[in-house]
Amino acid sequence: MKARIPLTGKMKRDAYAEIRAQVAAETQKQSANQMRRFFKLAGVVLNDEFKFGKERISRFYSAIAELAKEAQADEIFWEHIDRQIIDRLGLEFERDWTK
Repeated sequence: MKARIPLTGKMKRDAYAEIRAQVAAETQKQSANQMRRFFKLAGVVLNDEFKFGKERISRFYSAIAELAKEAQADEIFWEHIDRQIIDRLGLEFERDWTK
């Protein structure tokens, strides 16, 4: 015998909301893991290639943290970054803003 439990509209909405919350939490966790790994890689490169020690790598991490705070508060932050990195330095990146 098959048992079918009918779901009400509220039950479906609650289930979808819970799924969205879990997906958002997992996405946030994966993003944090990727960033942590990137910072570890950056630290190794700064140490191996440029002979940065613990103090200079820590200053690098702190500077990145400050820029990240500014990026959250400033609407045109990425426009400024793109102008410096792409336009002034000539590095090849996709733009994070549009005109």
